[in-house]
Amino acid sequence: MANSEKIVLDQLVMARGSSLRIEDGEGMTLRVRWGGTWITQEADHRDYYISPGESFRLDRGGSALVTALNRACVDATSPRTEGCARRIVLWPAGGSEYIDLYPESGRRIVTRLLNAM
Repeated sequence: MANSEKIVLDQLVMARGSSLRIEDGEGMTLRVRWGGTWITQEADHRDYYISPGESFRLDRGGSALVTALNRACVDATSPRTEGCARRIVLWPAGGSEYIDLYPESGRRIVTRLLNAM
């Protein structure tokens, strides 16, 4: 990680089938520590499978959806030191309620608490 990058999510453990929605996260880099994820970006006709140890940079604005195909651990960094994404929301597998990880107010919720999921 370059010195000018901001850590947005650090070791977020996602349960199988859970999804992470990132709004306006262009430029963010997602790195899969372990597990497998599927990434879909708004206005991109392709989907991407990211294996453990691989990274993916969001290359457009709008919404991106990161889905854990099995239990996965993900980091996210942003090249911007001020702000990063408008909103980051985690949907637990099979749940209808979500957890606001990076609400629009800018108040960041500690992600390590989600490791028990």
